[in-house]
Amino acid sequence: MKLNLLTLLPLAAAAMQTVKAAATPLRRDDWPHGPFHTEGNQIKNANGEPVILVGTNWPGSGETMIPEGIEFRSIADIVSMMKYVGYNFVRHTYPIQMVDQIYENNGTDITVQSALLYALGEDNGTRIMEMINKNNPQITNSTTRFEVLSMIAEEEKKQGMLMHLDNHISRAIWCCSHDDGNAWFDDVDFNVENWHRGHSYMANWAKKHSNIVSMSLRNELRKSALRPLDYNWQTWWGNVSAAAENIHATNPDLLITISGLDYDIDLSALTTQANLLDAPYVNTDMDKIANAESMPPQYADIANTKFGKANKAVLELHAYKMSTYYQDHLEDCDAIQTGLYRFGFNALGESARPEACNNSTDFADPYSCPSAKITLPTLLTEFGDAQDSSYANVTMQKCLRDFTTKNKIGWAHWALAGSYRIRQNVVFNNDTWGLTTPTWSGYQSQDTVDNFFRPWIQDMGKTNLEL
Repeated sequence: MKLNLLTLLPLAAAAMQTVKAAATPLRRDDWPHGPFHTEGNQIKNANGEPVILVGTNWPGSGETMIPEGIEFRSIADIVSMMKYVGYNFVRHTYPIQMVDQIYENNGTDITVQSALLYALGEDNGTRIMEMINKNNPQITNSTTRFEVLSMIAEEEKKQGMLMHLDNHISRAIWCCSHDDGNAWFDDVDFNVENWHRGHSYMANWAKKHSNIVSMSLRNELRKSALRPLDYNWQTWWGNVSAAAENIHATNPDLLITISGLDYDIDLSALTTQANLLDAPYVNTDMDKIANAESMPPQYADIANTKFGKANKAVLELHAYKMSTYYQDHLEDCDAIQTGLYRFGFNALGESARPEACNNSTDFADPYSCPSAKITLPTLLTEFGDAQDSSYANVTMQKCLRDFTTKNKIGWAHWALAGSYRIRQNVVFNNDTWGLTTPTWSGYQSQDTVDNFFRPWIQDMGKTNLEL
């Protein structure tokens, strides 16, 4: 066919439009606009907008391995309670044992009924199964645990919340202590191979739900009191980096949150890129590495990992009144905030440096604030206290609110659950730290919700997770 100039002009214009379209990333209009990635100290969605996470923890890592509270309220009602507060992020705790049981059962998940009977016995298990079915008729004797988790994920998506998968523990029990068998890699119940297998299973399962954009490696690593294991920065980084690479290989869309030592208080060796063989540490229980002074230095070189290069690494820290360091500075807001900075929030950069910082290089100085050598988003994924009218006057809670608000730090309060169907061998164990009442019928402190958490979330500004 012979083409003249008039024929070629529209073809050329169309070709230019095609090139332009290919060079311009498509805007994601479907909430939550994933997958997410990191850029500097921010988490960003697929449209390049910074995302701010504000939320709570929904425990599901106890003996039944089913999220708490659904025996008292419908899933939709519980999610609506979180929505009222303003949450957009829910950290769901789970045990590796839940996945182990699937492999032991020829790849088939355990039913909710079987899980309840196994954990609680015939009488209590049957009773709670009936309560769950009454409030959630879609959950029957044949419904599995992961089917329930999917129901929750879909309801959270419907109401504008992300589900974050947090590997809280290996054997399903109340967490955490030095002697629970779940403390450190290769502890009595902490099988590292099963841990990786569990991560892979969860990362694959997450592909079913677009509001799962992140998952954690492990909650509150700590020294084991049951086995003489190498509790140090070197062992930590070897295991953490391998686990993160495994998750990234399974589901490269996910952000991966990395926790530190001593119940996730300290990530300083990573953020300052200190020599892992002799880096300082918040506590005094670290195992020394023999002949470390004669060995070449080792670093947590996160920038050269595959997940790091893909901009999928996020740090997470905890802060409680009973935590090492913080327990000695409960009424000193300056020391609380300099501690947060020193132990890992320095990864946000100099803009997050508290005014109370001095120029000391002594790690033991509470006002010492070493600068980070890496920049990464850092979240406060656990903190809390008794839910009563005095919550807003607790110095530590006020300081955490101030620090996160000023620096737009994502956070998740501990915890949603006002009761546990079983905890430390007590059936229907109530928890004064929970957001809900023991029967999940309301909030333990409406005053705290209305005059502390809701204004705090409003002060965080636009989150780019609004529906």
